[in-house]
Amino acid sequence: MPKPTGSSPTLAVIPNPVPLGSTSITVAGTGFKRNSIVLLDFSHERAPEVTTDDSGNFAYVHNYTYGIGNAAVNAFVQKNREWVKVATAYFTIA
Repeated sequence: MPKPTGSSPTLAVIPNPVPLGSTSITVAGTGFKRNSIVLLDFSHERAPEVTTDDSGNFAYVHNYTYGIGNAAVNAFVQKNREWVKVATAYFTIA
């Protein structure tokens, strides 16, 4: 049986910086509880919920409509029936 990760959740956006003209990014999450639901929020544009694997990781491909500039993605997990933000990744479209 896989062990719980025991580390703090983190997010990464790949690639970062995002080349202008790209239409998708990958959001990689690590350090979450295994087989849990994570809700992603892209600067007020909600994406589907993702489920972590047995190691507490996930990868989600997001099609975006951002122009040049800075953006962020937030990860939320449910605690005591409320969604709580546990990680943020910032990225730049250049």
